[in-house]
Amino acid sequence: MKKATILFVILMALLAGCITESPTEMVETMTPTATKEPQSTRTAMPAILERITLTPGTDGALSIKEHPLKAYEDVYFVLAKYEDAEWAPLPSRPASVEIGGEVISYREKVVPAVEEVEISFLLHVEVAIFINDEPWMNIPIGTLKASSIVYGIYTDGSSWYLEVDKGEAFYHEDGTLELPILGDIYRDGVSLNETEGYDESFGFAIINGSPFYFFVRNGDYYYHYNGNDYTLTYTHISHHMCCSGSLAEPRGLENQVVFFADRGDQRYLVILGN
Repeated sequence: MKKATILFVILMALLAGCITESPTEMVETMTPTATKEPQSTRTAMPAILERITLTPGTDGALSIKEHPLKAYEDVYFVLAKYEDAEWAPLPSRPASVEIGGEVISYREKVVPAVEEVEISFLLHVEVAIFINDEPWMNIPIGTLKASSIVYGIYTDGSSWYLEVDKGEAFYHEDGTLELPILGDIYRDGVSLNETEGYDESFGFAIINGSPFYFFVRNGDYYYHYNGNDYTLTYTHISHHMCCSGSLAEPRGLENQVVFFADRGDQRYLVILGN
């Protein structure tokens, strides 16, 4: 009996040695608590819709809403987030306007080459303007490009505006082909780049019933709205790009313009207007 008791005691001691206390596992919980002790919290990254800087418009300027984009937030990614927004689809480009009972329209045509041209990019084109289907004037554009040449014809009720790209394609000494972007807006057949001293102009739209467009002067970006010029602080505004890049083209709506811009290394989706 005494021997059995000793064996039992030894067995219990061995079992006790096999049982160890597990370390306490710390688990975050979202359960509300009434205690005033500090609680572990986790802040979610704000969605793109919430990361907004708003600059109210003053002295006739339009308000500016900037949505900073991350490096991986390309045009496709951003547009997917805003697929239900009114401005998400690219607006159609009018091919004609009517002023005082007259219809102004345009047609693109290739100018016959003096010499045989093997590369289509070096063919020269021009835009023919018609009034009531009768030829009125020709606007020389430059060389044929992969992107659009005409970006629509518009009217504010008294004048017509034609937005074009006049970039001249050329070859570098190493044989590479460059297709520069050079936006220009014609008002009643006259180039705004020439009359206003712009480096280029683009993004025409009728906003709140008034003409609107971007322009570049001495390398700086501005916008013209309701007869006044306003400074922008961007170093680049996407426009007149070809292929998938055309998705970043400025979008003009009834009371706002939506566009993609850069300020240094930071890219933005910008909503200009109400």
